[in-house]
Amino acid sequence: FFFFQAEDGIRDFCLSRGLGDVYKRQGVFADQVRKKDDPHCGERIVPTLGSHLIMPGSWIHKKKGILIPKTSDGRVLFLLPWLKHTLVGTTDIQYHEPDSDPPVSMDDLLFLVKEISSLYPNVEKTAISNNITSRWAGLRPLVREAPVEGENFHTKNIARKHVIEVSKSGLISVMGGKWTVYRSMGEEAVDIALKQYERSDVGPSITKSLRLIGEFDKTPNSPRVSDADYKKVYYQRIARQLGLPEADAKFLARKYGDRAVDVARFLLQDPKYMTKLDDSFKLTYGEVVYQIRYEMAMTPIDVLFRRSRIGTLQSDGVYRLLPKLINIFGEEFKWSEAERKKRHEEALRELKVCLLYTSDAADDLLCVDLGGRRIIKKKNKEMKL
Repeated sequence: FFFFQAEDGIRDFCLSRGLGDVYKRQGVFADQVRKKDDPHCGERIVPTLGSHLIMPGSWIHKKKGILIPKTSDGRVLFLLPWLKHTLVGTTDIQYHEPDSDPPVSMDDLLFLVKEISSLYPNVEKTAISNNITSRWAGLRPLVREAPVEGENFHTKNIARKHVIEVSKSGLISVMGGKWTVYRSMGEEAVDIALKQYERSDVGPSITKSLRLIGEFDKTPNSPRVSDADYKKVYYQRIARQLGLPEADAKFLARKYGDRAVDVARFLLQDPKYMTKLDDSFKLTYGEVVYQIRYEMAMTPIDVLFRRSRIGTLQSDGVYRLLPKLINIFGEEFKWSEAERKKRHEEALRELKVCLLYTSDAADDLLCVDLGGRRIIKKKNKEMKL
């Protein structure tokens, strides 16, 4: 029997529960939870960091990517076309400790600029840095076969496979793996748990045929709708049935899949819901309300980075949009003026981690340290290469 206490860091309350059967998938924090169960267990998780940048789409062919198999420090570098922009990234390196929101370090930023410069030798490094729209990093929980004290290793030598461990007390830990096999990992973990607790009253797994939210047909054996038919038929039907402009219906269909009808009907409930928050973004007042009520958006950062790609791809206007989002969240959650101010300050701190722009007098300036000197340039102008 396990006793758990979880803290909600957004709404400031704790939840305590006693549980009999426990599965744990904690990513890079798996060892911390395992040690609470068994303080003498060996560490299995190796956190590795991958850093990414977003640049204008003109830095690469719109249908072809570039892969540099060996850079100056041995890592792989890639440039890929992504949502009319260029995604730049590297393979991961070992990170010192688990972190829920790791930043892109200045060393990695300079490394990426340097390697991009080697691809475009006629372009100055300052011009490259001035074209960076946003940056982010993520940690991957690689898992060792068996921990060895003082062992030296390279992260590329650790397999990206997953491991499921059952402790003496019955705690089931799912470690490692990749998003591409998350269903297989889940199925395997549940099968182990059912066997361990001798549950024979549960049927076979259905995860293999379970459709994701937004797919047209949830019937397990139905044929998948082609992308071409999806675009041609579905949004036209929405526009015709609900009286929406085809451009708006197409946008909703591409973003929400078969939920687009529900979203469209929600937006039509109130005239202000169809109001765009800013001429630069395809985001309406009603979409934000829908994301709060039905998609568990808890903060403006959720909307900017996790329910849309605005923060990642259109960062030059994020600070302009933020106060409007604060007001919508304030109305939905009944925030006081003091709470709104607090949430605004929290969002600004988070934005400064992933964006290269600041919101003060230099709202349209970019500051990047290159080679030890401070460079201040006007906000990025897309370069035609």
